[in-house]
Amino acid sequence: MLIQRWRPLVAGVSIGVLLASAMVFAAACGDDDEEGANTATPTAPVTETATGAPETPSRAPGTPSPAPGTLTPTPEAGNREGFIAMLRTFDKEISRGAIDPIIARLRTEEYTCKASDIEPGLGQPECKTAGEVIQAVLVGNWRSEGGLRKVETVVAQIQALQKEVDTAKSDTWGAGAPMVYAIDAVEHKAAVTMITKCLPQFQCPDGTMRVALVLTFGFEGGRWAVTKLLNAYVLAEEFLEPSAEAKQIQMPNWERFE
Repeated sequence: MLIQRWRPLVAGVSIGVLLASAMVFAAACGDDDEEGANTATPTAPVTETATGAPETPSRAPGTPSPAPGTLTPTPEAGNREGFIAMLRTFDKEISRGAIDPIIARLRTEEYTCKASDIEPGLGQPECKTAGEVIQAVLVGNWRSEGGLRKVETVVAQIQALQKEVDTAKSDTWGAGAPMVYAIDAVEHKAAVTMITKCLPQFQCPDGTMRVALVLTFGFEGGRWAVTKLLNAYVLAEEFLEPSAEAKQIQMPNWERFE
């Protein structure tokens, strides 16, 4: 049984998964068989006393006070304009060299593992025992298999990749810092690319490589959330200068994001 829930995450999630385990998904070769919130809390107006000093607005009985340091996400629009506006903000955030904003927008799925999930095979959910309930994210690998992965694994992958980003490099497609390079505003997808140090299983002439992540977004509760993550550590260029397969399978309405 699979139940979707919007669960905002933070970059400080504790993980114990090595980079190597995350990269195994990307090294396989085959066809991509995968298919691929909060609202702002109204604030009572501040009134003034006869002396001009502002009064503290009263809180309705039984209403809990917000936790210190808690920020309520600004509501976003669920149309094309809202999607693009969200991506402009998102692009500014990741262009600083960090891809933690991806983690902050992940939406997990609660999945109950079945006996058949324990059997070896490509594309199997990340389950250890039948009946195990996991919080998972759908992860695909371009031209390979994918499946439901525990959120801890996905967070580990993103954080490990972030450590390898080389912002000092540049190439045909631009700077090395993460950026939203292309979008499909109909399918609500975004191709994020960056230059990283050469990952262990690859050979890179200059010690660096360009990778891409294709993010699929869904709108729920006034906020755009990442519902699927597609790794393109191999053939990232197919989403930067879209191949026929990339357009047909993943981004049929590909357009350059500017």
